[in-house]
Order: sequence, then structure tokens, then C-alpha cells
Amino acid sequence: MDAQINGKKLQVKRLLAGSYETVEMKLPALITADKHMNVPRHAGLRGVMAARKKEIPTWTLGDIEADPKRCGLSGSPTTVVEIFPPQRSHKTERLEGEPDEVARLLFAKLRAAQLL
Repeated sequence: MDAQINGKKLQVKRLLAGSYETVEMKLPALITADKHMNVPRHAGLRGVMAARKKEIPTWTLGDIEADPKRCGLSGSPTTVVEIFPPQRSHKTERLEGEPDEVARLLFAKLRAAQLL
């Protein structure tokens, strides 16, 4: 994606299926990105070793001048009511054997369940 601001307009080049489209819109504007926008770089061994030694800073509410009433559990507009593992609601069955045999068995089971 390529984006440029020209005065009070934003011009964006976006990827379509096999081609690009240029779109122009008035500011303020909102653009989004998807997974195809960037190819991540992987760190080499030297970068990995340097990262191990890096200190990660910890900021407090005072460091970022945040309102304590709008932070943490008391400042959150949402509440976690319950956390639980999902219940398994379907019976599963593993089919084993040679591929041709398994395919025939699967077909027969799907036909018996009136899914085919």
C-alpha cells in the first residue's frame, strides 16, 4: 500500500487481485491494512543475541501522564464475566487405514448421515 497526503486529500494505492487501484479521499480519513501489506523481516543470530541483552522499559501511569480513572480494571468500559474452556459438543471419530479404504468409509458415513 502506498499513501500520500496532497493538501486536504489522501491518495492511496491498494492491491486488488492482480492489479492496483488508486483511491483519493478527503481528510480526515481512515485506512486499514491486512496481512499482505508487509513481509516481516526475521532477525539474524546477531540481532537475536542483542535482543537478549536489551532492557525493556516499564512505564507507569505518571510516565505517560495517563488518568488513573481511565486505566486498569476500574477504568475499563468492559468486564470479564467468566473465563472457561470451550465445551466439546460433537462426537469425533478417527478413521484409520489406507487412503482408499478411509475415503470409502468416510463416504459411507456421510451418506448414512444424509450429508451427501
